[in-house]
Amino acid sequence: MRDGSERSDYAVLERSPKGVGYVYFLGSADGTRIKVGWSSKDVWERLQDHAKGDAFGQGGDYEMLATIRATRHAETAIKAYFKPALVAKQEVFAATALLPYVTWLRDQYFVSITETEFNSQRGRTVIDPQAWLPGEGRTSSRRSELLLLRDADPWSVLPSRVTTGDDWYTPEEYMPCIRAALGGRIDLDPASHVIANQLVEASKFFTRDQNGLTQPWAGRVYLNPPFSSWPQWVTKVLSEASGLEAIVMLGAARTLTAQYFEPLLRRADAFCVISGRIPFWGIATASASPTDGHFLLYIGGDVSQFVKATSCLGKVWVTPQRTAA
Repeated sequence: MRDGSERSDYAVLERSPKGVGYVYFLGSADGTRIKVGWSSKDVWERLQDHAKGDAFGQGGDYEMLATIRATRHAETAIKAYFKPALVAKQEVFAATALLPYVTWLRDQYFVSITETEFNSQRGRTVIDPQAWLPGEGRTSSRRSELLLLRDADPWSVLPSRVTTGDDWYTPEEYMPCIRAALGGRIDLDPASHVIANQLVEASKFFTRDQNGLTQPWAGRVYLNPPFSSWPQWVTKVLSEASGLEAIVMLGAARTLTAQYFEPLLRRADAFCVISGRIPFWGIATASASPTDGHFLLYIGGDVSQFVKATSCLGKVWVTPQRTAA
């Protein structure tokens, strides 16, 4: 099983509370080493022990890079894989060797990097180790744009998974229609999160660190932008639209009457006003979802495809210039 599925056929030992603990990755304060450890108890309790102790021979300073629920067998396999990079004891490795793998891990929805994620249902999920242990294709070169801070925090090179009040992720039941409206695939989500992309399934996505407002866009795009900075995203869509195959953008109905939205309103080829309220998901939605209505805006060459794909979500309008064409 290599699809990230939960296992139902673990050995008795691996299913027992004593068998399943947590593999964790810590970064040294100077950014040069990564410690691979395992704990049978709550990881954050174990980290408190490290803070009092000396994980790297440099005092108690360290950075939590990633943790995943697993047995000690997984820890052993990771250490064996990276053995050539061992620099101290049996668990401290050169950071350059592990960094591509740790970066890849942090893009997996079942991997935690904060205590909030760790205490969530996903953080407690046991995933088949064959889906995430190091191996071919399980590396990533994604890096944060916060490189200017490296002197102060060497681990700022790693893309973060910070969530904000703008993190309202598109629900699973809407994605097949949106994907169909784009011809069956999404090449880019320029305002996403590693957890959100679990459902969006974009071939490429930009996180808050990578700032999609400053990146070039291409192909077929789905955009659920941070609503707090809508004017900037409207400007970006207008600047990129002519070079895209198509774009579907989710927006709050109230923006349709905003002055800054008028140029995009004129540029759109079709709209779908979604019936009812969207049950957004994500950490920020724990209390409630927005009460606004929402719409999907389409710019692209296959309006009939958009109309057919989204008519099940609400009322669809084709803009006058398209109707005339």
